[in-house]
Amino acid sequence: MNTFLIFEEDGSVDMPQWKGLLIKVEKIEVKYGSSLRNPVSNSEIIKMKQTIQQKLGNIIIPESYINFLKNVNGLDFNGLVIYGVDEMLLDNEADEEVQGFIETNELWYE
Repeated sequence: MNTFLIFEEDGSVDMPQWKGLLIKVEKIEVKYGSSLRNPVSNSEIIKMKQTIQQKLGNIIIPESYINFLKNVNGLDFNGLVIYGVDEMLLDNEADEEVQGFIETNELWYE
């Protein structure tokens, strides 16, 4: 099981409330033989930001969402869905379907 910490620029460690909740979700997933999705890499985040600018316009992605993606590429748990980096932007093939931020927003926009 992963432990999720954010290391700040000054070297201090911050664990936002969502990280504690994510740890609880991970424990539940493990109980049922599942796991959380892998985190995304910096290059995947860069590709996501560039594609968002091209397809959706001048949207600034919050740093808290970027930090979330660096821990887990989206979440689909008990009716809660947090979109991840689209599969087409991933460096490696995902083990399971990822509801991508860009694709989903394009669908809802139509």
